Amino acid sequence: MKGYLYGLSSVLLASFAQLLLKWGMIDLPKTETIEINLSFVIAHMHSLMAIILGLLAYMISMLSWFFTLRYLPLHQAYPLISMSYALVYLAAVSLPCFNETATILKTLGVSLVLLGIWIVVFPSKHKKITH
Repeated sequence: MKGYLYGLSSVLLASFAQLLLKWGMIDLPKTETIEINLSFVIAHMHSLMAIILGLLAYMISMLSWFFTLRYLPLHQAYPLISMSYALVYLAAVSLPCFNETATILKTLGVSLVLLGIWIVVFPSKHKKITH
């Protein structure tokens, strides 16, 4: 159970990190040549803080992932990462700041990912049939 809690915290933190990084990048200039100086930092303080917090969330997520690997077999731990795809998708289409649209195909794809996670992590308790 401990491994699943660490895994879930890792997934939640990684998903939160993705959303923070995207939110931070939305407001930054789209040019390749950005002159980073004090006025740039002051003008984009909220975006830069979101990016820094996103990177910090990724670091904490990685630490949580290390503990996940300590307590769970790899075949159960690794599929948990895919839950992040579903969480980020749901947040991106739910929060207006991301301006993402939900479609039937995207939702079906995310649903299939979640079904795959369920099948791999929680396999049937029935005995295999051998011939």
